[in-house]
Amino acid sequence: MATSTPSAAAVARVAAAAAAATPGVLGLDGGVVGEVATYGDGGRVEGVRVRLSESLVTLQLVVEYRQSLSIVVAELRRRIREAIARELPGLTIARIDVHVADVRPAPQALPAGSAPPAFPATAPSPEAGR
Repeated sequence: MATSTPSAAAVARVAAAAAAATPGVLGLDGGVVGEVATYGDGGRVEGVRVRLSESLVTLQLVVEYRQSLSIVVAELRRRIREAIARELPGLTIARIDVHVADVRPAPQALPAGSAPPAFPATAPSPEAGR
């Protein structure tokens, strides 16, 4: 029985899910004009580029401020390799390149039952204080 090669989009979805589950990764970044993406299977995975012909996965991501980039990247690569081995058996990825597009503070969690701060619908007029 012949084994079929998974699509680049399937590999990209597995890599994106692994990235989302990696501590310190706040999200994927598609670049200024969306140049870092994988298309196929009727959709687009932004922030992940897969080149099966080169056995290469490239991710561009946003990392949480005050996290060790080397630790986050090592953990991300490990999780991607494990996820591909589990979900796409037989596929070998030779290289996983990671580009950090931005570093941001982690979003602040709101206490249970509270709402984000409200902003005024209109700014006060400069003449209101005269």
